[in-house]
Amino acid sequence: MFPEDYIIGKYRLVWRWIADEFVVPKHGYTLEEVGESYFNELINRNMIQQEFKFYGEAISCRVHDIVLDFIVTRSNEENFVSVLDAQHIPSQCDKIRRLYIHKKNEHAAEVSQQNKNMSHLRSLHVFGRITWMPPLLDLQILRVLYLEDCNGLKEDHLKNIGSLIHLRYLGLRNTNVKNLPIQIRKLEYLQTLDLRGSGITELPESIVHLKRLRHLVGQRLRLPDGFGNMEALQELWEINGSKSSINFGKDLQNLIQLRVLGIHFEHTYCDDGQISTALCKLGENNLRSLHIINMGCGPPTCFADPWRSPPRLLQKFVLQGYRDDNLPLFPKWISPLLSELTYLDFGVDQMNGRDLHMLEGLHALCVLCLSAEEIPKKGLSVSCNGFQSLRHLCFHNIFGPGLVFKEGAMPKLQKLFLAFDADEAHSTYGCIGFGIQHLFCLNYIEVSINRTPAMKSAKYAIDKEVKLLTSNPQVKFV
Repeated sequence: MFPEDYIIGKYRLVWRWIADEFVVPKHGYTLEEVGESYFNELINRNMIQQEFKFYGEAISCRVHDIVLDFIVTRSNEENFVSVLDAQHIPSQCDKIRRLYIHKKNEHAAEVSQQNKNMSHLRSLHVFGRITWMPPLLDLQILRVLYLEDCNGLKEDHLKNIGSLIHLRYLGLRNTNVKNLPIQIRKLEYLQTLDLRGSGITELPESIVHLKRLRHLVGQRLRLPDGFGNMEALQELWEINGSKSSINFGKDLQNLIQLRVLGIHFEHTYCDDGQISTALCKLGENNLRSLHIINMGCGPPTCFADPWRSPPRLLQKFVLQGYRDDNLPLFPKWISPLLSELTYLDFGVDQMNGRDLHMLEGLHALCVLCLSAEEIPKKGLSVSCNGFQSLRHLCFHNIFGPGLVFKEGAMPKLQKLFLAFDADEAHSTYGCIGFGIQHLFCLNYIEVSINRTPAMKSAKYAIDKEVKLLTSNPQVKFV
């Protein structure tokens, strides 16, 4: 139960459904997959409105005001959910099972006096500034504690967190909490720990005892030695690979249930092959998404070719960093065998026509963000059969547009982002041609060109080709 006009993230919602045991296990599917099917069904039935959609996948939603009022009223009548805000005050009852405290909750103290028995509370959500919440010692069967975006939350509010032995979900996103209590080890049933946007970066050693934890998300989290014991983890985001366990690679390769992994490196990391070995093992099992942020001072050699064979379940791969942190060569593991890959973002020092052909063979690819420092002087031509599913392309090559689109190429492309130096392009290619007129589904083009003498001619060439498109795309030069 969320406040009016609140944007609800799909994954956080599904994780709470799982914690509250609303998701029924289904053979052959994870609980997360079943929960996502519930989410999609609610959208298809117009019960919720999708708010943001990423190339066919709804990633957030909100509830229409009229539907929300109906849900609140019926939930109160059935004692399914109790909402406390400026418009709603729960009636006195013996058992409150799920309590949602919204902002402007001036009546919190009054309700607490009317309903002193909170022992049946299974789910507690607090939105806005915290003015009151039940003592944690009184919430012995609590399964969900949602304190995300909760202003004024202090570590004192969590001092008895160890008493919540049935807790499945702990949300501290966007709070000022800076340390997790050591008592966290007592939450042996905890499934989700959401720390994004909080002040927490270092996790206590006791966290390795949470063997049922499925989702651990935060920002540059430092993991202690032995985190490989948390073998139930399916999502681990974003961990500080430079300052975590000294056995980081060895611990990582134990997490074979991982589906989503995000790693941040603050400086050059030398692991004697541990990272490559770990990524190889994860890729052979369940890994779907890998996001690596490399802020080092050299090429990330341990990520160049981590997989002996293509990770066939991989759907998303992102390698970000400084410009000189590109991969030296095009990764050998990128091939048409990656039939599930939909999102690809990385930079490479050298790229040739064979490499482009490998990318063209990724039939599920929807998003491609690619930076190439050196390509053949004649450029790279996208064939008429290339990138049949691509909808979003971002390409950076300082020496020119680099890509030429042949008729029939990228038939579903909607958004195009190009970045190059106009003078370098003119000296390398002479008369600039792109083939943009062949991208008949385009609705947005953004071009970043250095302010050089050849800039006007480059803009003219692009505008000329865009005018031939019947889709009338928006064009932006930056």
